[in-house]
Amino acid sequence: MVSRTKEVNLVVDKFQEYSHYSAEDFVEESSFWNWVLEEAGADHDFWKGFVEAYPAKAEVIKQAREKVLQLNTQEHRLPGDRVANLWAKINLSMASELPSEASPAKAGTNL
Repeated sequence: MVSRTKEVNLVVDKFQEYSHYSAEDFVEESSFWNWVLEEAGADHDFWKGFVEAYPAKAEVIKQAREKVLQLNTQEHRLPGDRVANLWAKINLSMASELPSEASPAKAGTNL
């Protein structure tokens, strides 16, 4: 129970911090980019909750989203941390899809 309370307090603290952000500040946040550019995940749930909790920030959020989308289409190269994050997700996904006993080395097959 303490862990859940601590988690809720962290979210509330982040919400309060973000309640003072400008559109430019949001554009600097990698989790905000994740929310704008990806359709699911923890960042999506967090930012959806933030928008619901702070409807007065709707216009600022809209401006920041538009800027992220504009920057994303203008610049086709991703920042290094985003590339590393995406590769980590790809590797994790690939590792979870293949059971260890089905690997070619263990199955005695050559690919």
